[in-house]
Amino acid sequence: MTAPTRSPRTLSRSTVGMQVVTPEQIRRTGASTLDEALMKIAGIYVPADGDRVSIRGARTQDAVFLVNGRRITGTSGRGDAFSRIPVQQVEWVEIVKGPGSVLYGSDALGGVINVVTRSPQEGFSAALDVNAGLNGVAEGGLLAPSATFSAGDRDTRWRITAGALSRDAHSEEALARIRVKTGETLQTPSQLGNTGIRDTYSLEEDHRASADQHHLQAHLEHWVSDRVRVGLEAGLLGDDRERRFIQTDLPVPTAETDEEGRLRSTLNTPVRQVEDSRRRDLSARVDWMAGEALELSYRVDRSRFRMDRHVYVVPWQDMGFARQSDSDFGTRRVTFTDETHDLMATWSPGPDHRLQVGVQHLDREYEDRAQARDPVTRQWLTGVFVQHQWAVTPHTDLIYGVRHDDTSEAVDNTALQAGVVHRLTPGLRLRAHYAEGFKIPEARSYTVYTRDPRGRLVLGSDVVEPAVGKQAHELDPERSRTLDLGISGHVAGAARAPGLTYEVGVFETRYDDLIAKTRGDGDYLTFKNIQDARIRGLETVLRLDLPHRVRLGLNATWLEAVDRETDRELTQTPDFIGVARLGWAPTPHLDLDLRLRGQGERYVDAANTERDQAYALMDLAAVYRPPRWQDLSLRAGIDNLMDRGNDTSLYADPGRFFRVGARYRF
Repeated sequence: MTAPTRSPRTLSRSTVGMQVVTPEQIRRTGASTLDEALMKIAGIYVPADGDRVSIRGARTQDAVFLVNGRRITGTSGRGDAFSRIPVQQVEWVEIVKGPGSVLYGSDALGGVINVVTRSPQEGFSAALDVNAGLNGVAEGGLLAPSATFSAGDRDTRWRITAGALSRDAHSEEALARIRVKTGETLQTPSQLGNTGIRDTYSLEEDHRASADQHHLQAHLEHWVSDRVRVGLEAGLLGDDRERRFIQTDLPVPTAETDEEGRLRSTLNTPVRQVEDSRRRDLSARVDWMAGEALELSYRVDRSRFRMDRHVYVVPWQDMGFARQSDSDFGTRRVTFTDETHDLMATWSPGPDHRLQVGVQHLDREYEDRAQARDPVTRQWLTGVFVQHQWAVTPHTDLIYGVRHDDTSEAVDNTALQAGVVHRLTPGLRLRAHYAEGFKIPEARSYTVYTRDPRGRLVLGSDVVEPAVGKQAHELDPERSRTLDLGISGHVAGAARAPGLTYEVGVFETRYDDLIAKTRGDGDYLTFKNIQDARIRGLETVLRLDLPHRVRLGLNATWLEAVDRETDRELTQTPDFIGVARLGWAPTPHLDLDLRLRGQGERYVDAANTERDQAYALMDLAAVYRPPRWQDLSLRAGIDNLMDRGNDTSLYADPGRFFRVGARYRF
C-alpha cells in the first residue's frame, strides 16, 4: 500500500488507522460499482443510496478521493463519487482513517481514499465482464458490461478498460396533494375554481435515481531507460441520471396568475430532476532513479467535472406552461476543474531511513454557468512537506512529518503528524498516531449566487445583495486533529486449530470551524463556520480461519459524534456500522459468502428530533470457477435476502435484489 506514506509500506508497519479492500473482497460482494462494494465490506459508512462516503463519522467532502494517487474532482459535496467507479477498474482500495493533510494538503480533514486500478502487464491479456440484477418485483434492474485489454513487453505496457452501466430507478407509487399559494394564502386547486391544476396527481416516486453511465480508461507505461519511467493515464466518464419526486417543502412557481396579476406557486408538486454529468481526467508522470538512494518523481494531474441539472414540473401543461422546458425552476450548470503539479524527492540512505521532501501546487476553477454575476472563481494552494520514515529498532518504526500551505485566500496553514508502531511479538503490534488536517473554504462558498434544486437563493460569503439584506462576512478554514491508538496481530493456528487475525483501535477527532450551508439573516442561504465537533470511536476487525475452508469475519465501528457547543449528536452519522461474514469454500471451485450488515440509528436534523431507523440486512453470494474453464468465473447473489425495509434509512434500498455475473479472461 502507498496512501498512508506515499511510498510502498506493508500494513503491519503502518502507524495510522488503515483498511485495505482487496480484489478478493470486492469479487465476493458481487457489486457493480465501488459504493456497493464498500457498503458490504464496512469500515466506512455508505448509505443505501450510495450518495455519501463517511470515514469515522466525517462528512463526505472532508476526505480526499484519489485514483492511483491523483485527485478526482466532482461536485462540492462529493456526492455519488464512488457510484461512478465500476468495480471492473479496481484492483484494491486503500482507506486512510484520519487527517492526511501533511501529504495531501487541503480537504483531507477526515481521511484519504485511494482507488488503485489494474496496472498494465507484460504479454497480452483481455477480459470480458458482465453484471446484471433485478429486484423481487421485477423493477430497478441493472446491467453493467465491460471489456479490458492489456499488452506490453519489458519496456512498454498499456491497458484499456471500457464499459457501461444502466440502472433503472427504484420507485413506488405516491400521491401528490397539491396546495396552491397565492400571496400568503394556501388553497386546494378546487377551492380556486379558475385553474387547470388538479387537486391530486399520482406519481411513480423514485427512491433512487435511474442512471446511465459509460466510462473509458487508458493507462500507458514506458521505461525510457533502466532509471527513467514515464506514465500516462486518461479517463472519460459520462453519467446521466433522472429522478421523479414530490417537492414538499418549498413552493414551485407556475405560469398562472390570480386576478391581481400575482404569480401562483404550488406545494407538494410532482417534479422531475435530470442530471447530465461528464468528467475528464488526464495524468502524466516521470520517475527517475537519480542515484542508488535518490528517486525523483514529478506528476501533473488534471480533472474536470461538468454537471448540468434541471428540475421540471411533471404536470407542466396544467401549471400553464407552453413547454416543459419553461417549467424548469432548479437549473444548475457548474464545472469543477482541478490541476495539480506534484514534485517529490525520496532519499533512502539505508533500509532504516526514508526521507521524503515534496512540493505540491493545486489550481482550482469553479464555474457556475447559470450564475449571472462572476460565473468563474479561481483558487490556488501551494504546499511544502517533509516526512521521515525511520526504523528505530528492528521492531519499532517511527514516521513523522510537517507541511506548510499558502493559499490564494490569504490563509496559510501548518499541519503535523507523528506515529509509532512497535512489534512486541509476531502476533502483537501496538501503534499510536497523531495527525492534523485542514481545508480552505471552497471557491463557491465565497462567490456563489444561484438557486438550489429546491429553488432557494444561495449566496456566498463575499456576496453583497441589498435586496435580501445580505452583507459580506468572513470564512475561516476548517481544521481537525486526531489521536489514534491501536493493537493488532495474527495468531497462527497449529495443525487444524483456527488462526486469528485481529485489530482493535480507539480514536478521538476534534473538528474546528466546520462550514455548512445555513439560513442567513434574510430570505437566503449562505455559508458560515457554524460547528465545532468531536467524534470518538472504537473499531474492531476480526478474522477467524477455521478447518474445512470456513472463515468468519467481523468489521465493526462504534461512534459518538457530537457538536461540542450544544452536545447534540451530529446529523447523518450512525452510532454503529458493521458487517459480520461467514465464508465457506466447499470445493476448490466454489466460494459461498453470507453477510450480515447493519447500521445504528442516526439523526437527520441538527435539533436531534428526527432519526433514521437502525437496520440489519443479510446478503448471500456465490462464485463458481468451472474446473474445465479456469479462465471463467460465474457469480450469483441475493442482496437483502430477508427483504427487510423501512421508510427512513432503507428508503433507497430496492429490497430483495438478485444478481448474476460472469467474467472471462483470455
